[in-house]
Amino acid sequence: MKFEFINKNEYLQRIQEFQDLFMCCFNKEISKEFLIWRYMQNPMDELLVNVALDNNRIVANYSASPYRVCIDGKLEKAALSMTTMTHPDYRGKGLFPKLAMDLYKRMEEENYIAVTGFPNNNSHSIFVEKLNWNNIYEIPTMKVDLSRIDKSNSSISFNVVNDDNFSLDYSKLVNNKKNKIKVYKDVNYLKWRFKDNTVNKYVNYILLENNYVVSSVITKSFNKSETDIVEVNSLDDCSTKRLLEYIIDTEKGKGKKYINMWCHLNSNTHGIVEKIGFVNTEPVSYFGVRCIKGNINDLRNYNNWDIQMGDSDVY
Repeated sequence: MKFEFINKNEYLQRIQEFQDLFMCCFNKEISKEFLIWRYMQNPMDELLVNVALDNNRIVANYSASPYRVCIDGKLEKAALSMTTMTHPDYRGKGLFPKLAMDLYKRMEEENYIAVTGFPNNNSHSIFVEKLNWNNIYEIPTMKVDLSRIDKSNSSISFNVVNDDNFSLDYSKLVNNKKNKIKVYKDVNYLKWRFKDNTVNKYVNYILLENNYVVSSVITKSFNKSETDIVEVNSLDDCSTKRLLEYIIDTEKGKGKKYINMWCHLNSNTHGIVEKIGFVNTEPVSYFGVRCIKGNINDLRNYNNWDIQMGDSDVY
C-alpha cells in the first residue's frame, strides 16, 4: 500500500480512476467535467488530493477544496472537506483517517488555517472521534410555503436585473460583514462557484445603485416545486427585504410551492425571512471545523460565522 499526494497532471491522468471509484462507492456517476471544475479550475489554484494506491491503482481518496476565509478583515487559507472514498474491498483498514491526517499535516505546512465541512450522518462520527473535528452547529433548513404568502405588490421590478455571468461591479459586497467569519467571495470566486458550475444552473438576482451591486440573491431550482436560495448578500436590510419579496413573487409566478434557505439565527436576515413566513424544518446539516494551524477558538463559535447554502458542496 502506498500513500501519495498527487499534482494536477497526475490528477488528469487518473481522472477515470476517480470516476470509477466514485461509482463503486456510491453507485452513481460523477462526471469528468465536474471533477475538473471542482479541483482543476478552483481560483485558489492549489490541489489538496491524497490517495491510497495498491498495485498503482487508487483504492481510497480524501480531498479538500481550497478557499480563502475572511477573519476580522484578514484573509487566510482554508479548505472545504470533500468526497471521501474507499473501495469496498479495502474498508475497515483505517485508510480514510490516515489519508485525512496526512492531508491536514500537509495543509499545515502550506499555512492553511482550517478545514471545514458538512459531514453526513455516515461520516460525522468519524470526523469528530478520529479526526479531531469540532462540531459548530446543526444548521436547519428554513422553508416558506408559498401558498401561504400573498403577493407583495412590489413596485421595484424595474430595479431588479439578472447577472448570471457576474459581469457587474460586486466590490461593495465583498467582505461586507467585517465582524463575521465567511468565505471570501470576490468576482472570480462567484464566477467559478456559480456561473461555471457543471451540475447546477443558478440565477443571480441583483439590485443596482450607481452601477454598483448593492444586493444579490442567488437561487437554483431544487425540483419542479422548490427553489433554493443559496446566497444572500446585501449592503442593507431594506435591499435584502425588497429583493427577497421580488424573488418570492417571481418563483410563485413560476408555479413553485416552496423556497428553502439557510439563515443564521442572529443575523438581520433571519428576522426578515421569519416575518415573511420561513420556518425551520429538515434537512438539518452538520457544520464542523478542524483547526489546522493554531488553536483558534473563534472558528468554533457558530455566532462568528456567516454560512450559507452556497458554502456547501451539496447545493
